[in-house]
Order: sequence, then structure tokens, then C-alpha cells
Amino acid sequence: SAAVRLHVIVSTACDSEGEAKMTLDRVVGVGVQGPWELGLALFSWLPEVHPDDKSVESNATALNQLLADRMGGRTSMLSTQLLLRLMSLLSVESSDGTSGVVFTAPHGIWVQRRGHADHKPEVYTTFLAVALAQATNSSYAVWSAA
Repeated sequence: SAAVRLHVIVSTACDSEGEAKMTLDRVVGVGVQGPWELGLALFSWLPEVHPDDKSVESNATALNQLLADRMGGRTSMLSTQLLLRLMSLLSVESSDGTSGVVFTAPHGIWVQRRGHADHKPEVYTTFLAVALAQATNSSYAVWSAA
């Protein structure tokens, strides 16, 4: 199940059983129920700019923002080291050694929808999906020109 996979990932990333239990309690406490939610929260970066010195926090992920907001402030946030360990355990790699990431551009063409106005193509979405995939040795899915 997703909860078991989440437990395995968190336990593997932590240095001790106590740290794993505390981390798992925190992430579940902010709504993370499995690896999918953990990945979204980890890989969504929220640059946190401090008003005093205009510095950007190095571990400003959506997960840490949720932990800070809902679990008792900045002391509830995970360390950069633990965040990186969790990220490495969630990394996806395909069988041919590429990153496993797929960039998509579903709105790169006109889309006719029954009962709705036609959806206009969004400028540059296809170009961006292809360019980002090529730059990161990833894959892409876009509409063909034909």
C-alpha cells in the first residue's frame, strides 16, 4: 500500500528508528499519505526569501513550508540532508538510464471539446516540453503536427 511504501522510504532515509518515527508522524500530519504526495511536496520548491537579509532558504520545499505552517514553526522543518536523502529515494530512472521524467504539452494545439468553447493552443508549450526534455535527457509527450 502507499502508506507502507511511504514508511519504507522515510525509514531508509533516516539515521535512526526514532528519527524515522518522528519524520513519518510529521509528514503524515500534514497530509502526505504515500510516495506520490511526498514527491510532490519534496520537488515543489518555494523560494523563501527572508525579509531581513534577502537570503533564500536552501531547504524551502513545499513539504517544509507545510511542516512550518502546520506543525509548530521552523523547528518542525526537515534538514537539507534529510530532504536530499528522501529525494534520492524517490528519484525515477528509466531502463535506458534517462531520468524517467516526462515533459508534456497537452495544450500545444487547438482542442475541440463537445459542449465547450474550443481551447486555444498555448504558445510555446510544445517547444518548452521538447527543449526541457532534451536538456535533461528526459522524455516528452506532445501532439504531432500532422
